[in-house]
Amino acid sequence: MLKYTIFNQRTEDMDFLFCIVVATFSGLAFIIEPLWFLLLFAPGLYFHSLINEKSAFAKGFIFGFIFYMFNSLFLSSLDISHITDNLFMRKFIPFIAYVTVCLAEGIFSGVFARVFIYIKKRVPESSLPLVFSSLWVIYEALLG
Repeated sequence: MLKYTIFNQRTEDMDFLFCIVVATFSGLAFIIEPLWFLLLFAPGLYFHSLINEKSAFAKGFIFGFIFYMFNSLFLSSLDISHITDNLFMRKFIPFIAYVTVCLAEGIFSGVFARVFIYIKKRVPESSLPLVFSSLWVIYEALLG
């Protein structure tokens, strides 16, 4: 249930919804090429959802899981007919690989969010955009 108190105040539920929308648009930008410009705004919008420190790991997990659901769609179309003739296993193994990659990336993104919150508490507020962008570059380098 969404809790609206004052129009200018953000709630925890809205942060989760915002995180889901940002992850979805970012993931779609990888699939639909004309939407590439959405990736220019994704890190900043993700940063905006992490400003509220509550449930940072959960927000990071949701962002990573949904984002990599779009990026890992190729795993669901793997042809492993040369490995097994069983039709069930030919569909099941790529699905398990797909879910496993999404879970692993979600956990990694959740850890990233927790690290950001840990560092956020120790640096001045004016340097948060620089800290987040630096951490984002490290995050992308570790994934790439």
